[in-house]
Amino acid sequence: MDTQSRRTDLASAPRGCLGGGLIGMLLLILALGGCLQMERVVQVNGDGSGVIIERMILSKEIVSMMQEMQSTGQPMNIRDDEKLRTNAANFGTAVRFVSSRDLVTDFGRGYEARYAFDDITRLRVGQNIDEGMPGDGAGGGFSTTDDQSYTTFTFRRTNPAQLVIHWPVQEGEHAAGSDDSFGEFSEAGGDPEQEQMAMEMMSMAFRDMRVAMHVEVLGDIVETNALHVEGRRVTLVDIDFGALLSSEAALRAMAEAKPESVADMKELMKLVPGIKLEVEPEVAIRFR
Repeated sequence: MDTQSRRTDLASAPRGCLGGGLIGMLLLILALGGCLQMERVVQVNGDGSGVIIERMILSKEIVSMMQEMQSTGQPMNIRDDEKLRTNAANFGTAVRFVSSRDLVTDFGRGYEARYAFDDITRLRVGQNIDEGMPGDGAGGGFSTTDDQSYTTFTFRRTNPAQLVIHWPVQEGEHAAGSDDSFGEFSEAGGDPEQEQMAMEMMSMAFRDMRVAMHVEVLGDIVETNALHVEGRRVTLVDIDFGALLSSEAALRAMAEAKPESVADMKELMKLVPGIKLEVEPEVAIRFR
Protein backbone atom coordinates (compact mmCIF):
# COMPACT_ATOMS: atom_id res chain seq x y z
CA MET A 1 0.00 0.00 0.00
CA ASP A 2 1.45 3.41 -0.96
CA THR A 3 1.58 6.34 1.44
CA GLN A 4 -1.25 8.24 -0.26
CA SER A 5 -3.54 5.23 0.14
CA ARG A 6 -2.40 4.89 3.72
CA ARG A 7 -3.30 8.54 4.36
CA THR A 8 -6.76 7.96 2.89
CA ASP A 9 -7.23 4.92 5.12
CA LEU A 10 -6.23 6.98 8.14
CA ALA A 11 -8.79 9.63 7.34
CA SER A 12 -11.61 7.11 7.04
CA ALA A 13 -10.64 4.71 9.83
CA PRO A 14 -13.30 4.23 12.56
CA ARG A 15 -12.41 5.76 15.90
CA GLY A 16 -13.74 5.50 19.42
CA CYS A 17 -13.44 8.14 22.09
CA LEU A 18 -9.94 9.60 21.97
CA GLY A 19 -7.70 10.84 24.73
CA GLY A 20 -7.93 7.96 27.21
CA GLY A 21 -4.24 7.19 26.72
CA LEU A 22 -3.32 10.79 27.54
CA ILE A 23 -5.45 10.95 30.69
CA GLY A 24 -4.18 7.57 31.87
CA MET A 25 -0.59 8.70 31.33
CA LEU A 26 -1.20 11.94 33.22
CA LEU A 27 -2.74 10.14 36.18
CA LEU A 28 0.12 7.65 36.32
CA ILE A 29 2.76 10.36 36.27
CA LEU A 30 0.93 12.45 38.85
CA ALA A 31 0.92 9.39 41.11
CA LEU A 32 4.71 9.26 40.87
CA GLY A 33 4.90 12.56 42.71
CA GLY A 34 6.53 14.81 40.10
CA CYS A 35 9.80 13.01 40.58
CA LEU A 36 11.14 12.43 37.08
CA GLN A 37 11.91 13.59 33.60
CA MET A 38 11.82 10.91 30.91
CA GLU A 39 12.45 10.97 27.19
CA ARG A 40 12.51 8.18 24.61
CA VAL A 41 13.74 8.69 21.07
CA VAL A 42 13.49 6.02 18.37
CA GLN A 43 15.98 6.79 15.59
CA VAL A 44 15.33 5.02 12.27
CA ASN A 45 17.70 4.53 9.33
CA GLY A 46 16.65 4.18 5.72
CA ASP A 47 17.09 0.39 5.90
CA GLY A 48 14.79 -0.03 8.95
CA SER A 49 17.56 -0.42 11.50
CA GLY A 50 18.09 2.07 14.28
CA VAL A 51 18.62 2.97 17.91
CA ILE A 52 16.40 3.59 20.94
CA ILE A 53 17.69 6.29 23.27
CA GLU A 54 16.14 6.37 26.71
CA ARG A 55 16.86 9.15 29.19
CA MET A 56 15.50 9.05 32.73
CA ILE A 57 16.32 11.59 35.45
CA LEU A 58 15.06 11.54 39.03
CA SER A 59 14.66 14.81 40.90
CA LYS A 60 17.27 15.85 43.45
CA GLU A 61 14.67 15.53 46.21
CA ILE A 62 13.80 11.94 45.30
CA VAL A 63 17.46 10.97 44.94
CA SER A 64 18.13 12.43 48.39
CA MET A 65 15.21 10.54 49.93
CA MET A 66 16.30 7.26 48.32
CA GLN A 67 19.86 7.87 49.46
CA GLU A 68 18.68 8.30 53.06
CA MET A 69 16.72 5.03 52.83
CA GLN A 70 19.81 3.19 51.60
CA SER A 71 21.57 1.74 54.64
CA THR A 72 25.00 1.19 53.04
CA GLY A 73 26.05 4.82 53.16
CA GLN A 74 27.44 4.49 49.63
CA PRO A 75 26.41 6.88 46.84
CA MET A 76 23.19 5.69 45.25
CA ASN A 77 23.57 4.02 41.85
CA ILE A 78 20.53 4.88 39.73
CA ARG A 79 21.91 3.21 36.61
CA ASP A 80 22.00 -0.60 36.66
CA ASP A 81 23.59 -1.96 33.48
CA GLU A 82 22.61 -5.53 34.26
CA LYS A 83 18.93 -4.61 34.40
CA LEU A 84 19.22 -2.37 31.37
CA ARG A 85 20.79 -5.22 29.42
CA THR A 86 18.09 -7.67 30.52
CA ASN A 87 15.27 -5.26 29.74
CA ALA A 88 16.34 -4.89 26.12
CA ALA A 89 14.06 -7.85 25.40
CA ASN A 90 11.07 -5.82 26.58
CA PHE A 91 11.40 -3.61 23.52
CA GLY A 92 10.71 -6.59 21.27
CA THR A 93 12.72 -9.30 19.60
CA ALA A 94 16.27 -8.79 18.35
CA VAL A 95 16.83 -5.60 20.38
CA ARG A 96 20.19 -5.41 22.12
CA PHE A 97 21.64 -3.20 24.83
CA VAL A 98 24.52 -1.09 23.49
CA SER A 99 25.66 1.30 26.20
CA SER A 100 24.66 3.56 29.06
CA ARG A 101 26.00 6.55 30.92
CA ASP A 102 25.15 8.59 34.00
CA LEU A 103 23.35 11.89 33.59
CA VAL A 104 23.48 14.85 35.97
CA THR A 105 21.33 17.93 35.32
CA ASP A 106 19.95 20.86 37.27
CA PHE A 107 16.82 18.72 37.84
CA GLY A 108 18.60 15.69 39.30
CA ARG A 109 20.43 12.47 38.45
CA GLY A 110 19.73 9.62 36.10
CA TYR A 111 20.95 7.74 33.06
CA GLU A 112 20.92 7.49 29.29
CA ALA A 113 20.66 4.03 27.77
CA ARG A 114 21.01 3.02 24.13
CA TYR A 115 19.52 -0.04 22.46
CA ALA A 116 20.05 -1.11 18.84
CA PHE A 117 17.72 -2.95 16.48
CA ASP A 118 18.09 -4.23 12.92
CA ASP A 119 14.40 -4.35 11.98
CA ILE A 120 11.97 -1.76 13.31
CA THR A 121 8.99 -3.97 12.45
CA ARG A 122 10.07 -6.24 15.32
CA LEU A 123 10.16 -3.34 17.76
CA ARG A 124 7.50 -2.45 20.33
CA VAL A 125 7.64 0.36 22.83
CA GLY A 126 5.45 0.19 25.92
CA GLN A 127 3.47 3.04 27.45
CA ASN A 128 4.05 2.34 31.17
CA ILE A 129 6.11 5.34 32.23
CA ASP A 130 6.86 4.03 35.72
CA GLU A 131 8.76 1.03 34.39
CA GLY A 132 11.85 3.23 34.05
CA MET A 133 11.99 3.86 37.77
CA PRO A 134 14.76 2.27 39.85
CA GLY A 135 13.58 -0.72 41.85
CA ASP A 136 12.45 -4.30 41.31
CA GLY A 137 12.03 -5.07 37.65
CA ALA A 138 12.96 -1.56 36.58
CA GLY A 139 16.06 0.06 35.22
CA GLY A 140 15.00 0.70 31.65
CA GLY A 141 12.72 -0.75 29.02
CA PHE A 142 9.15 -1.74 29.82
CA SER A 143 7.18 -4.57 31.33
CA THR A 144 5.38 -7.06 29.11
CA THR A 145 2.14 -7.29 31.08
CA ASP A 146 -1.05 -8.05 29.16
CA ASP A 147 -2.68 -4.73 30.04
CA GLN A 148 0.07 -2.73 28.39
CA SER A 149 -0.36 -0.78 25.16
CA TYR A 150 2.49 -0.71 22.68
CA THR A 151 3.70 1.50 19.90
CA THR A 152 4.63 -0.70 16.92
CA PHE A 153 5.93 0.00 13.44
CA THR A 154 5.49 -0.99 9.79
CA PHE A 155 8.34 -0.29 7.40
CA ARG A 156 9.01 -0.51 3.66
CA ARG A 157 12.56 -0.25 2.36
CA THR A 158 11.68 1.78 -0.73
CA ASN A 159 12.87 5.09 -2.12
CA PRO A 160 11.70 7.09 -0.31
CA ALA A 161 11.47 4.77 2.71
CA GLN A 162 7.99 4.37 4.19
CA LEU A 163 7.48 4.17 7.96
CA VAL A 164 4.12 3.83 9.71
CA ILE A 165 3.94 4.33 13.48
CA HIS A 166 1.04 2.48 15.09
CA TRP A 167 0.30 4.75 18.06
CA PRO A 168 -2.16 3.28 20.62
CA VAL A 169 -5.52 5.01 20.93
CA GLN A 170 -7.50 3.57 23.82
CA GLU A 171 -11.24 3.13 23.57
CA GLY A 172 -14.16 1.88 25.59
CA GLU A 173 -13.88 2.00 29.35
CA HIS A 174 -10.53 3.86 29.17
CA ALA A 175 -11.81 6.54 26.84
CA ALA A 176 -11.71 10.24 27.61
CA GLY A 177 -14.52 11.25 29.90
CA SER A 178 -14.94 7.73 31.35
CA ASP A 179 -12.34 8.38 34.04
CA ASP A 180 -13.64 10.82 36.65
CA SER A 181 -10.30 11.60 38.26
CA PHE A 182 -9.92 14.99 36.54
CA GLY A 183 -13.63 15.63 36.97
CA GLU A 184 -13.24 15.08 40.69
CA PHE A 185 -10.62 17.83 40.72
CA SER A 186 -13.02 20.30 39.14
CA GLU A 187 -15.75 19.43 41.63
CA ALA A 188 -13.68 18.86 44.76
CA GLY A 189 -14.29 21.11 47.71
CA GLY A 190 -16.30 23.73 45.86
CA ASP A 191 -14.22 26.37 47.64
CA PRO A 192 -12.38 28.60 45.11
CA GLU A 193 -9.66 29.46 47.61
CA GLN A 194 -9.00 25.78 48.40
CA GLU A 195 -8.94 24.90 44.70
CA GLN A 196 -6.51 27.74 44.02
CA MET A 197 -4.26 26.58 46.86
CA ALA A 198 -4.35 23.00 45.54
CA MET A 199 -3.38 24.22 42.06
CA GLU A 200 -0.46 26.22 43.44
CA MET A 201 0.79 23.21 45.42
CA MET A 202 0.56 20.94 42.37
CA SER A 203 2.34 23.50 40.20
CA MET A 204 5.19 23.67 42.70
CA ALA A 205 5.47 19.88 42.94
CA PHE A 206 5.41 19.22 39.19
CA ARG A 207 6.89 22.40 37.73
CA ASP A 208 10.03 20.70 36.35
CA MET A 209 8.47 17.39 35.32
CA ARG A 210 8.49 16.34 31.67
CA VAL A 211 7.75 13.14 29.73
CA ALA A 212 8.30 12.77 25.98
CA MET A 213 8.54 10.24 23.17
CA HIS A 214 9.82 11.05 19.69
CA VAL A 215 10.64 9.25 16.45
CA GLU A 216 13.57 10.59 14.42
CA VAL A 217 14.22 9.49 10.85
CA LEU A 218 17.86 9.64 9.78
CA GLY A 219 17.03 11.35 6.52
CA ASP A 220 14.81 14.12 5.19
CA ILE A 221 11.04 13.82 5.63
CA VAL A 222 9.27 13.95 2.27
CA GLU A 223 5.69 13.58 3.51
CA THR A 224 3.91 12.84 6.77
CA ASN A 225 0.51 13.16 8.41
CA ALA A 226 2.13 13.74 11.84
CA LEU A 227 0.75 16.64 13.84
CA HIS A 228 4.03 17.69 15.48
CA VAL A 229 7.08 17.74 13.20
CA GLU A 230 10.36 19.58 13.69
CA GLY A 231 13.06 18.83 11.14
CA ARG A 232 13.59 15.07 11.17
CA ARG A 233 11.76 14.58 14.48
CA VAL A 234 8.12 13.55 14.93
CA THR A 235 6.79 14.02 18.45
CA LEU A 236 4.23 11.48 19.63
CA VAL A 237 3.88 12.91 23.12
CA ASP A 238 5.61 15.69 25.04
CA ILE A 239 4.10 16.78 28.36
CA ASP A 240 5.50 19.80 30.18
CA PHE A 241 3.75 19.60 33.53
CA GLY A 242 4.79 23.06 34.64
CA ALA A 243 2.92 24.65 31.73
CA LEU A 244 -0.01 22.25 31.99
CA LEU A 245 -0.61 22.78 35.70
CA SER A 246 -0.30 26.53 35.38
CA SER A 247 -3.71 26.60 33.71
CA GLU A 248 -6.74 25.64 35.78
CA ALA A 249 -8.90 26.29 32.72
CA ALA A 250 -6.93 23.68 30.75
CA LEU A 251 -7.39 21.05 33.46
CA ARG A 252 -11.11 21.76 33.61
CA ALA A 253 -11.33 21.50 29.82
CA MET A 254 -9.66 18.08 29.94
CA ALA A 255 -11.99 16.95 32.74
CA GLU A 256 -15.12 17.97 30.90
CA ALA A 257 -14.15 17.08 27.32
CA LYS A 258 -15.37 13.93 25.59
CA PRO A 259 -13.72 14.10 22.16
CA GLU A 260 -15.18 11.65 19.66
CA SER A 261 -13.00 12.44 16.65
CA VAL A 262 -9.52 13.50 15.67
CA ALA A 263 -10.85 16.98 14.93
CA ASP A 264 -12.31 17.19 18.46
CA MET A 265 -9.01 16.08 19.97
CA LYS A 266 -7.05 18.65 17.97
CA GLU A 267 -9.36 21.39 19.21
CA LEU A 268 -8.90 20.20 22.80
CA MET A 269 -5.11 20.28 22.44
CA LYS A 270 -5.32 23.95 21.46
CA LEU A 271 -6.77 24.66 24.91
CA VAL A 272 -4.09 22.74 26.80
CA PRO A 273 -0.64 24.37 27.14
CA GLY A 274 2.40 22.20 27.72
CA ILE A 275 1.16 19.19 25.74
CA LYS A 276 2.08 17.92 22.31
CA LEU A 277 0.08 14.79 21.56
CA GLU A 278 -0.26 12.81 18.36
CA VAL A 279 -3.96 12.08 17.84
CA GLU A 280 -3.71 9.83 14.77
CA PRO A 281 -3.62 6.10 15.58
CA GLU A 282 -1.30 5.64 12.57
CA VAL A 283 1.39 8.13 11.60
CA ALA A 284 2.85 7.71 8.11
CA ILE A 285 6.31 9.09 7.29
CA ARG A 286 8.06 8.98 3.94
CA PHE A 287 11.75 9.91 4.07
CA ARG A 288 14.96 9.60 2.11
